[in-house]
Amino acid sequence: ITIELFPNSQLGNTTALMEMTAAGSVDFFLEGNLLGSNGVPDSQAITPMLSSTSKEAFRCLTESQLYEDLKNAFLEKTGVRVIANNWYRNPTAIISRTRLTCLEDCQGFKVRVPNVATSMQIFNSLGFNATPVAYNESLLSMQQGIIDGIWCTEDAIWSMGFYEVGSYVLELNLAADCMLVYACNARLESMTEAQRELIIACAQEAGEYYSGLSEDILAENRAKWEAAGVETVTLDDAERERWIEKLHEVAYELEAEGLWSEGFYDKVVEACNGK
Repeated sequence: ITIELFPNSQLGNTTALMEMTAAGSVDFFLEGNLLGSNGVPDSQAITPMLSSTSKEAFRCLTESQLYEDLKNAFLEKTGVRVIANNWYRNPTAIISRTRLTCLEDCQGFKVRVPNVATSMQIFNSLGFNATPVAYNESLLSMQQGIIDGIWCTEDAIWSMGFYEVGSYVLELNLAADCMLVYACNARLESMTEAQRELIIACAQEAGEYYSGLSEDILAENRAKWEAAGVETVTLDDAERERWIEKLHEVAYELEAEGLWSEGFYDKVVEACNGK
C-alpha cells in the first residue's frame, strides 16, 4: 500500500475534502470533528469548552458507545467512515497582554475565536467579547489591538508565534479535542480484508504517536515561551469549578435552542465520566 500525501490544504479546504472523500476522489483526510456540519447535529454537543473537563475525560468520551453511535450515523449520512479518532490535541488556552485569573477578569475581554456561532455564543456567555478572526490573521489582529487575546490550543502559542504579542497564558485545561481520520468507505470496502485492517490499525497507531508527541512538544514549548518572558497562569480548582458550572449552563441553553437532541448533553457528560 502506497500513501500519497498532500499537506497544507493542497487539495482544497475542509468542505471540499469532505465532498471529495465522499465521492471517492480522495481516500483519506485528517481534520477535526466535522460530524455536526455533515448530518449529525448531536455531535455539536461535543464542542470544545463544553464536552469535557480534562483530556482524560475526553478520551473516555471518544472511546464510548455514544461516540461510536455518532460515527455510525455519520457513515450512514455521508458514506465517509471515521477510522481513527485518537489523535488527541493539547487543551486550549488564552494568550493575552493582561493577566487573567478568574471570570471577573474576562468581562468585556476581546478574545479571538473561530467564526463558529457556537464558539462565539459560549465565550459571550462567559462574559467575553467574542471576536471572530481567521487563525492566520490572529497574530496581526492582536498586534493592531483589534483583539485582546487569542483562544487557541496551547501548542500554537509557540508554533504560531503568539507569544510574541502576549505576556500571559491562561491554561484552561477545559477544552480537549481530537483530530479524526476520515476515509471513503467505498474505497475501504474495495480493499482486501487484510489491507483494510492494516490501514485502520496504522491510522490508530499513528494517533497514539501523535498524542504523545503533542504532549512532549507542549512541555518544550511552554519552557520556551516562559524563557521568552511569558507567564503561565493556571486556573485554581475553585475557579475551574466556576467555569465548568457556567459552561454546563451554556450547554443547556444551546440544547434548549435545538442545536442537538433534548437530553443528549447529559449523555455526553455521563460518557466523559466513564458511565
